[in-house]
Amino acid sequence: MDKSDIKHITFKLSGREPGKNWLGWYKSCYSNLCSSKPGSLNPKWAQNFNPSNVAGFYNLLKAIYDMYPNLPPQYIWNMDKKGL
Repeated sequence: MDKSDIKHITFKLSGREPGKNWLGWYKSCYSNLCSSKPGSLNPKWAQNFNPSNVAGFYNLLKAIYDMYPNLPPQYIWNMDKKGL
């Protein structure tokens, strides 16, 4: 989220427009918060994140749940890039 997103959410929650220095004040009061910029996305990863691949993933997930209807969600694991 950027500053404008945070400002918009703050307005929706409070009904008041926050002041121009509000975010800096808030960050100084809550020092455990941190901000960072995301790293660049590998173009090959971005290329594979498309509607057909996403739909294929959910079709495979549905097939697993159809095969094992009582499978608890905690038994579905995320895999690393190498599939290990």
